[in-house]
Amino acid sequence: MFLHAQHKTTTTTITTNTAKEKWVNYHPLTNAWAKASSYTISRGKSYTISGSYSYGGYNVGVSVAHNTSVSTTIPANSKKYSRLGVWADITFKRFKHVVKSPTGKVINTYYSNTAYGVGAPYIKVKYN
Repeated sequence: MFLHAQHKTTTTTITTNTAKEKWVNYHPLTNAWAKASSYTISRGKSYTISGSYSYGGYNVGVSVAHNTSVSTTIPANSKKYSRLGVWADITFKRFKHVVKSPTGKVINTYYSNTAYGVGAPYIKVKYN
C-alpha cells in the first residue's frame, strides 16, 4: 500500500489596510425610502448587513454585525425621503498561498482577499 504524502500550503499576508467609516449597505430595518421623523432600533436585536468593499482594484464581500444592547432612536428630517445606512471601519487583507510538494517543489501559487468590519458599525440616516 502506497500513501501519498501531503502537499503543504504556506499562507502569507501581503496587504493589510483598515479604512474608517466605509459604506456597507442600507440597514435591514429600512427596506424602502420613507419620510420618517425618526427611526427606532429595539434593544436585543441582532442584524447582519452585507455589502461589498473595493480596495486596490479588488472587490470583496463584507458582512457587518449590528447587535443592540439598548433601544436607540435616530432623528430624521420628515420632509425628505430617508433610510438608515450602515458604515463600518473595514479591514482588507490580501493573502498569497504557495502549495508545495513533499519534496519542496512549488506546485501552485494563488491569492485570496478578505474584508471584515472592525468594531461596532455606524448607523446613520441617509437621505435620497
